[in-house]
Formats: sequence, structure tokens, C-alpha cells
Amino acid sequence: GKGTVQRFLDLDNSTIDQSVKPLGEMKLTIQKFYRITGKTTQLDGVTPDIVLPDFYNLVDLGERENDYPLESTTIEPVPYNQGVYHIADIGKLKAASGARVSADQVFQKVNDNAVRLRKKKDQSQFPLQAEKYRQWNKRQDEEAKQFENLFQPIEAFQVENLAADLPQIQSDTSRTARNDSWLKDKKKDIQLYEAFHVMQDMIRLDAIAAGRQ
Repeated sequence: GKGTVQRFLDLDNSTIDQSVKPLGEMKLTIQKFYRITGKTTQLDGVTPDIVLPDFYNLVDLGERENDYPLESTTIEPVPYNQGVYHIADIGKLKAASGARVSADQVFQKVNDNAVRLRKKKDQSQFPLQAEKYRQWNKRQDEEAKQFENLFQPIEAFQVENLAADLPQIQSDTSRTARNDSWLKDKKKDIQLYEAFHVMQDMIRLDAIAAGRQ
């Protein structure tokens, strides 16, 4: 989630000289917001309990990589009670998810691609001779091709709309087409599928804990 508030400043408003326009816009971070704990998500983000592989896991991205970002600070927290849901055993959830991810060939490919992207970002030397550069570029394309069409529909994963949403979705053809495309994408979403498994584990562990009481 975002921890800051941004505004775009139109640089054309800073001058009456028409010959230099358009100057474009500048995005400024002007505020940050705080959670009830008194902490802000600025720079730190939201720390997940379970981390899943991603193409950009090893690449430094985000506002924290820019010059002069707003610092992560705290204010006085407000009284609150998180009695909505208690996770029975987060350690078991992490272990079960980790075992599934390690055994999944697609997640392994995602990790491999993350390593490739990191190496590409860190590379600082490039061939300058035209032919050598073409050969180097060809190798880069060949390496990238093995990760094309990586995500395929997961046969065991059924993704459907809620019945209450169908009338609005089916109200016009363009909305139906967008929804169909969205459902197809979600059926290929291995992170969503793993999240589904984690939820199943939570239900199972809750049932075991309830049986002991």
C-alpha cells in the first residue's frame, strides 16, 4: 500500500514565456499518513507474514530508491483492539506455503527470472562494437524467451464472480468482455492460487485448535 500523498505540479504555470512550453509536470510527495499504531508505511511499506516469489524481488524499486524521500516516522498511537481474527500458528502457515512454493516449477521459474533481472540491472559493461552488441542483445532476448508464456491456466483453480455482481457485469458487452479477460488472468495467477491454499491452511489449523479447546 501507499504511505504518501502525491501532487502533480504543472511547470507551465511557473512562467509566461510561451516559447519554452510545454515544460511538463513535476510529481511532489507532500504528505504521508499514519496507521492507528502510530506508524507510517512510508519507505517501510507493509511487512507481509508470508512472502511469495516475484519477478522483481531482487530489484530495488520504489520511492525509497529516489533521492530525498520522506523519512519513516511515528506519532502517538491511538487505543485499538485487534480482536477480529487470531492466526493459530503463523509458523506452520509459513512452513506449508514455503514447501508448496519450493516444489512448484512455475515459482522456481519466477525466482530464476528474478535473478536474471537483477544481473541485468547490475550489469555495467556492454560491448560497443556493433556486431558484438547484436550478439549480446540476441543472447539477452534468448534468455528472456524462456520466461514468456510462463503463466498458464491452473486447472485445479476455479475463479468465478459473485452472483450478486453478475447483473452489473452483464449489463453491457464491453463490461462482460473486460470481466472475461480479468477472470482468465486470475485463473493464471499463481500467487492468488497460493493465497487460496494459505487460507485453506488457516481454516484447517483453526479447526484443529478448536478441537483442542
